[in-house]
Amino acid sequence: MIEIKNLRLYNPKGFPDKIFCEIPEIYLDLELGDLFNGQIHFSVITLDLKELMVIKNAEGQTNIDSLKPVKESKEEAEEQPAKKDEVKKGEAPKIQIDKLNLK
Repeated sequence: MIEIKNLRLYNPKGFPDKIFCEIPEIYLDLELGDLFNGQIHFSVITLDLKELMVIKNAEGQTNIDSLKPVKESKEEAEEQPAKKDEVKKGEAPKIQIDKLNLK
């Protein structure tokens, strides 16, 4: 079981509003045994979403886009070509949610 209370995520610099989202409660009941079978299985997820603000800045970029991981710069990619060859892509794990409570 994972429980998070009073989570607030703030917008990055360059966005007019301060808060991106406010979540008073997140509750996740994870079935650990299923992880050994390559499956992520939640018997219950409760998400109490108080506020979610999706906006664009002056450059036309949304605050959601700014949360994506930063891509490698061209220079970094050229410096480490061996590491790129080592990375193998696999299947994404199966995800099962038995009960989702969204408020």
